[in-house]
Amino acid sequence: MKSVFVAILSIPLIYLALELPKYLNIPKTSELPSLVNLPAQLESKHIQVHHSQDKLFIWWIENSTLKFSRLDDGIWQQPVAIPSSSGLQINWLDQPHFTYFAGSYYGVFLSGKAKQRRFQFVTSRDGQEWHELGWKTNHSTHGELGFAKLASHKGELIVLWLEGGENQTQLVASNLKDQKKIVLDRRVCDCCPLGIYTENDGNLIIAYRDRGKDENRTITVAALGSNYELERFPIEQPKWITESCPMNGPALSRVGKHLGLAWYTEVNGSPSILLAWKKDGGPFETYGPIETLDSQRGRLGLAPLNDEFGLLTWVGPNEMGKGRIWSKPISVAGQEGPLFELAAINLSHKSGIPQLVSFKDELYLAWTSLGRKMVMMRRFVPGFFKYNPDVIAPPESPPSRLQYENLSFTDLDGKRRELGKGQQTLLVFWASWCKPCLDEIPTLNEYVESRPKLNLLSINLDDMTPEELQSTVAKLGIRYPVIADDKNELQAYFNVQSLPTAIMLDQASHEMWRIVGKNESALQRKMDRPQLGTF
Repeated sequence: MKSVFVAILSIPLIYLALELPKYLNIPKTSELPSLVNLPAQLESKHIQVHHSQDKLFIWWIENSTLKFSRLDDGIWQQPVAIPSSSGLQINWLDQPHFTYFAGSYYGVFLSGKAKQRRFQFVTSRDGQEWHELGWKTNHSTHGELGFAKLASHKGELIVLWLEGGENQTQLVASNLKDQKKIVLDRRVCDCCPLGIYTENDGNLIIAYRDRGKDENRTITVAALGSNYELERFPIEQPKWITESCPMNGPALSRVGKHLGLAWYTEVNGSPSILLAWKKDGGPFETYGPIETLDSQRGRLGLAPLNDEFGLLTWVGPNEMGKGRIWSKPISVAGQEGPLFELAAINLSHKSGIPQLVSFKDELYLAWTSLGRKMVMMRRFVPGFFKYNPDVIAPPESPPSRLQYENLSFTDLDGKRRELGKGQQTLLVFWASWCKPCLDEIPTLNEYVESRPKLNLLSINLDDMTPEELQSTVAKLGIRYPVIADDKNELQAYFNVQSLPTAIMLDQASHEMWRIVGKNESALQRKMDRPQLGTF
């Protein structure tokens, strides 16, 4: 009888255990990130991860030896040491590169010293037995040589690298068969890795940091033509004049029908990350600066979450000054999700650039842990990034850039308010029960007084009568127009998921940016951006 009673009591407990996570937004166990058991040992560093076709593989440095391993049926194979004929030359920024092409693995890395440095190429059919390929194109001029990347281009395997020219560094390419060296750009930044992406049609996209004669370090992205000519894509981006070495290369990835480009720069003297999306057949649309914590260091990664969202990663300190790998889901329409703290990392350059790839519906993040003196990897499923309630869901049919047309409102004073009409509009969604919303009121009052041309409209989500809302607004001392959205229609229309949310619209009612949550410093930076014009 007692066992029957216990069994009856167990039924609701079992049901609760199964159903409660759905209501509390708790990820399923299968959707939590997991630490990957890598075949690397202590004193390992500079891990790189790459996938080509259906192959996922990694390489790293361990006790001054280059190691390689591939994933086979979910298990990392015993690592293989890659032989170097004249001494391996590695630093945290300039790393070896491997790819898989036409049934074989290929790798390239620097060997030798000083003016005797040269590229060494290796190949393997199975990733176990490696042999060296002959390479006749050596470095023949003074200056930088490195940052080599192997890539498939229109059915051929090519290598791209940076090489010193006449008092400047140039971007160079060569086919591995004929090894004829072709200069693609005669003046580029000499300390930033390349970003590459081969499209399904075989076209190669290259992104790199340019270097103007005025020391402008903007990003160039181009398609490589059949005759090795560059078809440059225009990108809206601010100038960054600096004589110092940025040591930050761009990141490229495809998300559904969009090609994504992320890069580090400075906007008004502040370290910033910009992101641009290019829909097939269309131009690049630039968004940003992306909202991050202060003092972020760049070292970017970009990978698809689904057909509408990409995941952006970077390195920067947390509020305690400790190094972290951060991430944020960002839609192809420029909508930003919340910050995710993915891993601890040392902020020094010795920890290198974290690696992010998408492979068979999973995300792999790899990095060097200086504290543990070894390389690390975590595996994520895209669903993990959906369980935070602040994540912005993509609209059903997102346009290349959200535009809200022909909208007009009546505020609490009975005045008609419209979007667009040649005027920039700041929409602020708030509620009286939201303390962070109330904390922003003095700042917004100051904006109205100091920027008379700013069309600031606050959208209130309280379930109040007009009289109750009027009284609340008066008590709070709000000196800008308030619009009641007690049925949450505007909240749904603008896809607002949490409070407060600030959305800036340009003169044509295109969404320029949005800030989710209280972040007065970020709001101030956004409002002070020169591209917003004069209010």
